[in-house]
Amino acid sequence: MPVLWCNTRGAQGTNGGSPTGPESKADVDMFSTQEARDGYDVIEWIAAQNWSTGKVGQIGSSYGGIMSLAVAGQMPPHLAASIPVMGVRDQYQWAYPGGIQDVRGGSTLPVIANCSSAAGEPTCSARMTAAFTSHPNFDDYWAARAVDVASIKVPMLFVQGLQDFMMAYYDNRNAVIGDRSNVATVIGPWPHSVPEQTSPELKNVYLAWFDRWVADMPNVPETPKVALKGLQGQDWDGFAAWPPKSSEPKTFYLTNSGLEQNAPSAGTLQYAIDTSGNTTGLTLATTFSSATTLAGPVEISLPLSFTASDANVIANIYARRNGEQINLGWAAYKKASHLESDAGPSPRVPGRTYLYKISVPSKFYAFQPGDSMVLSVVSSDKIVASDSPAGTVTVTLGKDAYVRAPMVVAR
Repeated sequence: MPVLWCNTRGAQGTNGGSPTGPESKADVDMFSTQEARDGYDVIEWIAAQNWSTGKVGQIGSSYGGIMSLAVAGQMPPHLAASIPVMGVRDQYQWAYPGGIQDVRGGSTLPVIANCSSAAGEPTCSARMTAAFTSHPNFDDYWAARAVDVASIKVPMLFVQGLQDFMMAYYDNRNAVIGDRSNVATVIGPWPHSVPEQTSPELKNVYLAWFDRWVADMPNVPETPKVALKGLQGQDWDGFAAWPPKSSEPKTFYLTNSGLEQNAPSAGTLQYAIDTSGNTTGLTLATTFSSATTLAGPVEISLPLSFTASDANVIANIYARRNGEQINLGWAAYKKASHLESDAGPSPRVPGRTYLYKISVPSKFYAFQPGDSMVLSVVSSDKIVASDSPAGTVTVTLGKDAYVRAPMVVAR
């Protein structure tokens, strides 16, 4: 977990991380409370040094971003500010998005599959894979790794990417960002990466945050509450809230002919899941007649019934321009049996209708006249396990089957 601390205008830095490596006999326990406590100790040690002002700032990306949040959650007295870059507060929703196992690293997450080579500790990958896969539901193992962001009082600058698979887990911070004067966020066009490598201007943003909150420098330019750079090459823009206050929720109802502004009185849509758990799913669209910008997370409401006892539900929003489908970011996931709880999933009763309200991660896209917004609902993709039993998924049309999106309409 990279740590930065400032004295006057100069800055000194150190890296704090797992006390393991090729020369260590300690076992890596990734994302554990022990790692967070170690980070607490590092910050307090820095604050006690004679070259330190006693105010410490922390920044980290990906693993470091996760642990920056976890350390801040331990509330070290001398932590003055933090910048978690592409980190999540809830490890369960990363490993099992919506209760469905992420299998991009084979049987688990890539960071877990690569743990041994990255940490220089030969048992790490096998041990951590076993740990993650033996906890498919939210239990004490995951609760101990979760961070209550609302309880963190130090200034926080969140940095996130529209194409990052973790984007969904940033959206739950929107209320904290709006409620606190010392919390801000930067949203850019990046995938999961080190964003300052492609957007070097971020380094000035990071330094300004630490200059203001750690070094107590006067006349530091204030960071916008939300600084955003979209996927279409736009310049940076600033907003007072996310979604922007200028946006309005627009509702589009699912129908047999696409997404419409009026709800149908009745009807159903269906798709099949084969014996391998794969499906083609549903694709519905609406075409805009005027310039309209999608800005924020999208609520998908689906009254669903199943012929089997479970199914994966994967929803996403795309753009379509001149016949080309444009990826706007990652999907939302929900295992049907996890509707009521990730801690105690309940099998579905075949034929019974359940109402699912799923939040698709934040998007930012400027639709032009003639462009379409596309809803996709499937039960399999390349990210999560294709473990849905064979059967049929039915959507009951009406006032509860809709897409609700924050839109800024050109005046």
